Amino acid sequence: MILIKVIIAILLTSLASAASPVTLGFNITDMGGEFSYFPLENHQKTPAHVALDQIKNLGFSHAVLNIRAHMHGPRTADIVLVTASADEQKELQGLSELIAYGHSLGMTIGLRPIVLVLGPKGEFPYQEGDHLWWHGNINPNDRTKWFDAFEKFVLHYAEGLRSSGLDEFTIGAEMQSMMVGMGSGDSAYLMGQPERWLSLFKKIKAIHPQANVTYDINFPETLVPLTNNIGGEFERWRHLIVDLQNTRDSNLQLKRQALISLWTQMDFVGLDFYRYLSKSSQNLPKDFDTLVARLTPTVLSHATQIDNALADISLIIGTDKQLAIIEIGYRSVNYCFINPASYSDSGGNLNIMHQAASYKAIANGFLKPQWPWLRGIYFWDISVNPELNGPTDAGFSPLGKNQTLQVIEDDYVSYLKKLDSSNLKK
Repeated sequence: MILIKVIIAILLTSLASAASPVTLGFNITDMGGEFSYFPLENHQKTPAHVALDQIKNLGFSHAVLNIRAHMHGPRTADIVLVTASADEQKELQGLSELIAYGHSLGMTIGLRPIVLVLGPKGEFPYQEGDHLWWHGNINPNDRTKWFDAFEKFVLHYAEGLRSSGLDEFTIGAEMQSMMVGMGSGDSAYLMGQPERWLSLFKKIKAIHPQANVTYDINFPETLVPLTNNIGGEFERWRHLIVDLQNTRDSNLQLKRQALISLWTQMDFVGLDFYRYLSKSSQNLPKDFDTLVARLTPTVLSHATQIDNALADISLIIGTDKQLAIIEIGYRSVNYCFINPASYSDSGGNLNIMHQAASYKAIANGFLKPQWPWLRGIYFWDISVNPELNGPTDAGFSPLGKNQTLQVIEDDYVSYLKKLDSSNLKK
């Protein structure tokens, strides 16, 4: 087994020089706002059109449109669209126009439905006692009914945008408890329903045969009890496919086979990356270059974990998969690299240098090694709210933050230009 892994590693390394350019993109978000993807009025650009312009001006070529629905509490089977029923067709028209506008800019466009868990009074995030509920750990009382409602939500946009020419479609994101389970001793959480996700994937692929269809696996700083490894949902996928290859549990084997079928049929693997780049704020360098040098080895260790997991899964199922980091982000606050998944409104003192250092460390760990499986990196986020950017904004956006923008130019856009130039010479 070890010899086989070494041979695969050598082959993958030899392919790195021939790797295709990594697609660079941003997520467009409306989180917490009243924005809807409605059509143009009087030929004026909507905030989402402006966001596409901003992404293009950064030198990036891909945008992900995030579409929200809500659950009121973690146990309900009801999923409610953010858009009022009277405005649903208007929103679909607006999305079609927005996708066409992105294509006119030479960009590719993805769609990503997300379910957010709200409290009984609309609280977000929703804390119940000491427990934080979110879409990755929901526990609906009626899972069949929940999947029916979720499928209706996703198919609403898939069917409504059938002729839009979407380039990518994410069928779900970070839904660990409903996909692979939580891996705990709680029987309700032990295993998800990958067979339902496989069925949904096939329906989306039939509607959008031209699109690259995927699911976003969460890769957080979370321990998986059954393996004692960090990696949350991504580690659960690896564990179920690889470690449980010879399980004699017939029900678990059926679940595992559905998961393998989904992995095999996805056009690429989506990953949401929120791993720390430093465990502590103690004794960190104060100058930029030394800080980047401190953060980079941790990024490389996370990338190596992904590489090892992909190799392990490939050995089991005989199919190599490319992977795109569909969500990754760092706020412009002190020590943003310690807990990168913290929400935009969770406080912190402004520190653009720490955001810029995080961006540069990610480039060092993911772009420079030219991992042959790396298909794309899509940052979180460019908001449709024009107030959520600029040199005093403590959120995720790089807009108006000169040091972060310089890293984007030097380490991302320049990387693509150099790779394109190298490929042309060949």
